[in-house]
Amino acid sequence: MAIFLLVAPAPAAPAAEPSPYPRRTLILFVAAWCAPCHAEIARIDEIMRVAQPYGVKVVPMDSGRRGEAMLRRVPTAVLWRPTPGQLLAITTDLARRTTGLPFSIMTDDGAVLCASSKAGVDGHVVRAMQAQCRPAAIIMQ
Repeated sequence: MAIFLLVAPAPAAPAAEPSPYPRRTLILFVAAWCAPCHAEIARIDEIMRVAQPYGVKVVPMDSGRRGEAMLRRVPTAVLWRPTPGQLLAITTDLARRTTGLPFSIMTDDGAVLCASSKAGVDGHVVRAMQAQCRPAAIIMQ
């Protein structure tokens, strides 16, 4: 007597959501009410220089006159205003990682978060974040 088993194929794994973040980028989340955020904006040129070859993006987390005044110091190419869909994904992700600002992240070549900082960012913090993102072989060179 032959027995046949009918087995349904395993359901396909859900497709991974694309990262809402740009690849190989230091992202500073800022708000007008955040004093350390103002200090980061005052140091934006230094941060951009030290961050190379990583890009830098500044994401405003609030709006209003004070926030817009703070953002005038940010080069246009560095200011990132995510789409509503991206902003929802970003704020959902940030809610799991931090309770407030200042907060910054760095992404790798695959746009995956590889370092974060809950302190105000300066050149020293940028270097420490880069060290967390680089493969060991690169760090040892």
